Amino acid sequence: MTHRSLVGKYVGPLVGWTLFVWVTRIRNIWTDEDLSTAAQVGRTLLTGIFLVLAFATAARMWGERNGETRTATVWLVFAFAGWSIVFWLVRAVQIGFADHDVGFKVVHAVLGVVSIALSVLAVRRRG
Repeated sequence: MTHRSLVGKYVGPLVGWTLFVWVTRIRNIWTDEDLSTAAQVGRTLLTGIFLVLAFATAARMWGERNGETRTATVWLVFAFAGWSIVFWLVRAVQIGFADHDVGFKVVHAVLGVVSIALSVLAVRRRG
């Protein structure tokens, strides 16, 4: 089954933003001398969830560039956007109550707000 224009035009920006944020995160993880190897691996696996969802979504959308969106792609975009929203809401609370400087909190607040906004826009119907 296909749906015309069911997934919004912001899927591409969500994919691009996600790749920017989480590829950068991998570099930060592996250059952080305060993290143990186990912590680095665990954080890299979490990052991998975002990267897999971004690449899978990009591949599906590229394959459906004729304007018809398959139901499986719609569900993938909803899962991707939902995961992003839940992650950033939970992480915002954790960062907010943690002992971080203001700059760290502001940067992560911006990352979270942009990620959530793009996630919401990605699943909005255009038609």
